[in-house]
Amino acid sequence: MKKLLTLPALLLYSLLSSAQTYPNLLQDKAKNTDEDNLIFKPGTQIYYHCVFAQKPEDTIIVTLSVLSLKKREKTEKKQTEIGFTFSNALNRLEQTGIVENETNLWIHPPRTGIFKILELYPYPYLKHSTDYWQDMMIIGGHWIDSIDNKEKIRLDFQYENTESKSIETPFGELTCTVTESQSTSSLGTYRLTSYYHPSYGFVRLRYHVAQNTTVDFWLTEIKSIEPIKNPIDLLIKGP
Repeated sequence: MKKLLTLPALLLYSLLSSAQTYPNLLQDKAKNTDEDNLIFKPGTQIYYHCVFAQKPEDTIIVTLSVLSLKKREKTEKKQTEIGFTFSNALNRLEQTGIVENETNLWIHPPRTGIFKILELYPYPYLKHSTDYWQDMMIIGGHWIDSIDNKEKIRLDFQYENTESKSIETPFGELTCTVTESQSTSSLGTYRLTSYYHPSYGFVRLRYHVAQNTTVDFWLTEIKSIEPIKNPIDLLIKGP
């Protein structure tokens, strides 16, 4: 379910995943979702440069901020709350969640505006104890403009850790776990290649959007700030 709140000069997107399942994901305990987080601690801001292969000059900076909210204020009670903000839409805040624990790391990607299509792709997801796993999700037709809102679509996911690879990053050369994943449904097949490092999380996310065309999220910077207790502050104060 998607909730939209309109404020003067502000748009706040809160995305709820009640219709989304991922049954093989081990979620956090609702009492304290953040206590075992090593990367996504409240007050952490993570910056990604979103690079479009066909138009690299249109790079968008996407900022992921880890929030510090009370349980009743969260969009998902068993997830760490995060807010996405965007350099190309300064009045837009997308509020959603991630799961980080000793079993798995899983992130809702941004899914508003031009990133709406990412709902059909595998979410960034890593299991720490296996190199191959499967999952699934059911979404509503409202995610696809040409489909009736009442229609339900099942997405089946396959993930496989294929290799360890060193890549150059702003943090130096990092040896990452490369995960090839795909989503299969009546709408087609959608592929994601992710690069994970235990100290930084996902340092690169490569979405295969068409033949020989990609969209890359590159991790460029991590900051620590005072934990944000009011998501609107991300828009008022800026990153």
